[in-house]
Amino acid sequence: MRKNKTTIMITACMLAVLTAAGCGGKKGATQAELLDNVVLAAETSMYEEAVEAEGRIETESAASETEEAEQQNVSFPKDNGWNTITPADQAVQIDDVLYLPGITVAEEMERVTRSSIPYAYSYDPNQLVEPEEQPYIILYREEVPWVSIQIINPFDEQKPLSELPVCRIEVTEASAKDGYFLDGRSYEELTALSSEEVKALAADFNGFSLFEENGTCEGEPCTTLTLTNDEDSVIPAAQWTGYEISTLQFYTFYTNSETGEVMGFFLKPTMDVTWEKAAE
Repeated sequence: MRKNKTTIMITACMLAVLTAAGCGGKKGATQAELLDNVVLAAETSMYEEAVEAEGRIETESAASETEEAEQQNVSFPKDNGWNTITPADQAVQIDDVLYLPGITVAEEMERVTRSSIPYAYSYDPNQLVEPEEQPYIILYREEVPWVSIQIINPFDEQKPLSELPVCRIEVTEASAKDGYFLDGRSYEELTALSSEEVKALAADFNGFSLFEENGTCEGEPCTTLTLTNDEDSVIPAAQWTGYEISTLQFYTFYTNSETGEVMGFFLKPTMDVTWEKAAE
């Protein structure tokens, strides 16, 4: 299935972010600066793989494309875990897997292995990770990069990969379409909102702000509305580490400036993750 120019642009920007040098440790950049920087990431190996994969898909026969579209358009129900999740948790569900920043890699990968989707990935639970190192696990679906699980070692010693906390989840434009975000709202529900309803979310969600920017999308006037958690917010599920781990998530809505219709939605995580010892 061929994407239009707008979605290709969004995919390219986001896949460039997926494996860029991300976790920084030092606090500094503002939310607005990070929002600007998130679309300026350099090309990475994952981006190149995604472009190559997209090229393979577009050159397949019509029958193969139809079969793949049918496979990827399977709708998965919302996980029951959303019953206790708030937007502050930064959770994401893609397909039938609920990803929750802050839990251990072992817990998250157990969820992945229970999925009905036969993802391909490389994962060694016993891999030793140095302090401040930021490894990641990329899940592939049908040879296409699908989800990136970002990890951080905030501790002062080596730790096995499986014992470290997940610090953020990054998705692609394609995988997001069968996803759930924020408080468990599906991609379809989010793109069915009006611009005024999107603005109301900032008031509904504690600790969230709204950024608005006017521009053009394919030559047409559009307004970008971005919801983001506050700079001093921490990942609740990571409290077990003894560290306050923080990252900003940008939930971006592309809206028609004249009608207020939402034309697209995407999750844009910042490339910067900070952590500091929690107060005793």
